[in-house]
Amino acid sequence: MERHGTARCCSQRLFSRCPIAHLSWVRCQPDMWRRRHTIAIRSLIHMDDMVKILLIAGAEVKKDPLGYGDLALAARLGNASALSAFLDGGTHPDANEGEAFQIALASGNMKSAHILVAAGADVRFRGGYYGSPVYAAVNGGIEPLRFLFTEYCVEPNFRDREGRTALHVAASCQITQVIKYLLELGLQTDHEDIKGWSAIHYATSVHNVTNLEFLLATGSPISHLEPDLWSPLHVACRNNGPEALDLLLRYGFRPTTVTTSMPSRQWDLYDIAWAHGNRKLVEESGTPKHEQLHLCRKQNPRNQTVPKFAPRPNWLCDGCIVGYFNVCRGHQFDLRFKCLICPNFDYC
Repeated sequence: MERHGTARCCSQRLFSRCPIAHLSWVRCQPDMWRRRHTIAIRSLIHMDDMVKILLIAGAEVKKDPLGYGDLALAARLGNASALSAFLDGGTHPDANEGEAFQIALASGNMKSAHILVAAGADVRFRGGYYGSPVYAAVNGGIEPLRFLFTEYCVEPNFRDREGRTALHVAASCQITQVIKYLLELGLQTDHEDIKGWSAIHYATSVHNVTNLEFLLATGSPISHLEPDLWSPLHVACRNNGPEALDLLLRYGFRPTTVTTSMPSRQWDLYDIAWAHGNRKLVEESGTPKHEQLHLCRKQNPRNQTVPKFAPRPNWLCDGCIVGYFNVCRGHQFDLRFKCLICPNFDYC
């Protein structure tokens, strides 16, 4: 079998011709792997009868280390028969940290969501890929949120493990209609997560300023900011542009510095933009492109070299370079939230 192509293709060919005749073969090796693909359930997810045969034969419902697990894949595709077969076979609806339910909500597949909740999925689960079902529902739009808030009485201000509400998430996802819906439910723009970030911070972290402008225009009060915590201005200098800076300054945000002990120094707006290589605000030569950053350079002479941080495409936390299985393989300094994997990395 392995010599004549992938196990996935061969399994499809065999089962499509004579599924029952090959049941004994399935019993021998229902979960053979080749190049990270399981021949079982995953390759036959659209063939409901075959899924049931594989389960009867002893195939395991697995999680793909590089993608969706079998249960989550069925939920995303809306295959009610396969989903029910997995659940009837003993797969827990919250397997793999609630992955299937969160994927169903994020993809807007309400049929799958109903099946999973009926089987016992926790609508208030904290953890998993999206952090919580509420976080996932934001990505799916207003209907999944109404499903949670109205049908299952999840509190609109429900927070995940990081203290984020649905409004924090919506602000960072550029979903203005969802933001309007959440504000109508009473969520406040100045509610903070555990690192002190409000919805304004999250909206500022997105390159498009539409959500930021909308949230600032709601007239919600600007909460008191601790002097050593990140303000939206700092976030703007990390990865946004002049338009975001102008908006924040116009609505009353004032420049502050951030103090870190590792490395030991203070960071103003210019330092942050330069260190993160934000070419929207600082030339490669170091020349500021915004008046406020010019003022920072004049007011705070550089007595020490401002470091440049490495790019962050593979970082999953505050500077840890993380490989498969969340093994920390190294450290990089960055002005972000305290890392849970590297205990010596400072909050900055």
